[in-house]
Amino acid sequence: MIRDHPVCEQFVPLINDRFYMNPVYGRAVEAARAAEDASQHGGPNQQDEGDHWVTIDGRHVLILDTQAELKYHRHAKAQPLPASGQASIYADSFDGRKTANGEAFRQGGYTAALLPRSRWQAVPLGTRVELTHEGKQVVVEINDRGAGDRNPQSTRTLDLSRAAASALTGQDIHDDLDAKKVGLIKLDKIRVVPADTPLGPVRP
Repeated sequence: MIRDHPVCEQFVPLINDRFYMNPVYGRAVEAARAAEDASQHGGPNQQDEGDHWVTIDGRHVLILDTQAELKYHRHAKAQPLPASGQASIYADSFDGRKTANGEAFRQGGYTAALLPRSRWQAVPLGTRVELTHEGKQVVVEINDRGAGDRNPQSTRTLDLSRAAASALTGQDIHDDLDAKKVGLIKLDKIRVVPADTPLGPVRP
């Protein structure tokens, strides 16, 4: 290799044993790597094989290898649905997009996306769950999957359609602005129910 040549070693700008044609750029990238490593402890983002750095508008950004991250989560212990948690509300931009089970997402349906990836293997698509919020209940079908938060302390478990969120909160949610006002919905209880349980609000 050229870097092993005794003369070239004096001039090749190796930084942390990596070759950079531009030493200033190299130092910036290595500093960014160090900062990223320091902020992540034990997660899949400690420079998995396949990850790479790019420069966008003068900033050095780590591009994660999705397949490597999925591999990490497949080997991680699958997490079942918790007994309680929090739910967010789907953004309008997802309306009409294909969900994980192949259906088109509709804000008017009683559906939810499962979060985070560590639950994907434990909770199959098509699972129906009964959600309780301040005495109100709704049954939704999990037909999609979401990556969720990188924050391991997050309790966000589901991403709900507007219809499901409206049934739980008793508020009319017509668009993203209404959803933002509602914010995260506290799920006092999350319970898996039989597959033939009717979807929608649970009447007393």
